Amino acid sequence: MDEPSQSNVIEATFVCPDGTELDTVFDNDARTVTVALPDGTVTLPQVESGSGARYSDGTTTFWNKGDE
Repeated sequence: MDEPSQSNVIEATFVCPDGTELDTVFDNDARTVTVALPDGTVTLPQVESGSGARYSDGTTTFWNKGDE
């Protein structure tokens, strides 16, 4: 399997209102996001969304729109 090109991988940190930080890696080739959570790391596939980008495995969901 081919490695994703560097230009299609985006690393970002989201800061929640309570100060919690979520480190993420978006792989646009694989259409996934990997999120570092306090109890481990989870990789979620992108799913259909009315707005923004939504990733979910049915148990855990990561949804963002713009910088939120």
